[in-house]
Amino acid sequence: YFLYYLYFWFVSSPNHFLYYLYFWFVSSPNYFLYYLYFWFVSSPNHFLYYLYFWFVSSPNHFLYYLYVWPVSSPNYFLYYLYFWLVSSPNHFLYYLYFW
Repeated sequence: YFLYYLYFWFVSSPNHFLYYLYFWFVSSPNYFLYYLYFWFVSSPNHFLYYLYFWFVSSPNHFLYYLYVWPVSSPNYFLYYLYFWLVSSPNHFLYYLYFW
């Protein structure tokens, strides 16, 4: 039938249009998307790689600071609220539970 024919012509044939686009845009080592991939993702000095290491891996970057200060620090505000409202035996929620 027609859809079956289109499937084999566009998907299974080695010279169909989508197959050609796939190999031209995905498999060719000098196509544009492949170049962008290696320039933005794999190059050690590209912009996204720089942003990744500056915002994610650096021990003094901004997001790392936000993570360690509000989440990991043992004296941060949310940690204090957690122990005050959840773990303390005389906190408000504990009082409401028993009352």
